[in-house]
Amino acid sequence: DDELARGAAVSGTVTTADGTPIAGASVSANPVGGFSNSHTTTAADGSYTLDQLTTTNDVISAGFYDSAHPDAHGFPIRYSTQWWDHASTPGAATPVPLVPASTKPDIDFALSVTPFVSGRVVDAAGNGVPALTMVPMRFDPGTDQFVGPRSGPNETDAQGYFRLTGDLGSATRYKLLFSDSLGSDDENPQTRTPFETTWYRDAASFDEATVITVPTSGSADLGTIPVSPHTGALRFIGNPGIQQDQFQDGLLVVSGVAASPGTAKSTAQWYRDGTAISGATSYSYTPVAADEGTVLTVTVTAKAAA
Repeated sequence: DDELARGAAVSGTVTTADGTPIAGASVSANPVGGFSNSHTTTAADGSYTLDQLTTTNDVISAGFYDSAHPDAHGFPIRYSTQWWDHASTPGAATPVPLVPASTKPDIDFALSVTPFVSGRVVDAAGNGVPALTMVPMRFDPGTDQFVGPRSGPNETDAQGYFRLTGDLGSATRYKLLFSDSLGSDDENPQTRTPFETTWYRDAASFDEATVITVPTSGSADLGTIPVSPHTGALRFIGNPGIQQDQFQDGLLVVSGVAASPGTAKSTAQWYRDGTAISGATSYSYTPVAADEGTVLTVTVTAKAAA
């Protein structure tokens, strides 16, 4: 007969930075460098016990996304994930030594609200503009470029407010693009005269856009951001550029350009030494063997919505 090994366990509490217990926080365990394969949630008093762990499950983390208690503008409160012991990244975590058939106590967490910036998009009359797309272009120190967002894009709420969260303890710089995409697909029918696409703050190009910084803690208010209805011909805001995708090795993407209004249908065409590459008509392209030693270029075309 085989004897099954008895699992290990950890226990502790999850609170806010000021010591208030958090109910419903997620607590996970995973191997160093691996993915979470065991998790639980905290009780009303913030306590938890995470059991049935193997001795390789030695990195413990906690996080919380509070949708039950939104802020004054209706945005959920996001708490940054924390790894034990009070680390902001998995690489800085202190592994927890686990022993079969025993519980390691006092694996506690004190979570802080993720830093953010907020603002409100308004029309000429000062009324909030709802459902306006906000695309945050993040500065990547590794490439010294502003790159596409890790998530989003985001939309303004019913009163025109928006929120952009950053990384706890790490100031993050962005350039913000505001674009009206209503009518660009079947799920967003046209219900108004589309607004002009603009870079923050009231910039006509990517290069002229104001850089905003998400603080390392707390929040910052960008105030009101005025937008105007689109008039005249369809036009581009900025100039297309080609850059390496930050998440997928080898993938090239078009960035730094947007149509005004955002309801326009945009397409791209990639070229190899001036000759169109068949089927390469999206904003991204993965080079193939035939591209080695050639010059790759791209054109972007926009067509007004019907």
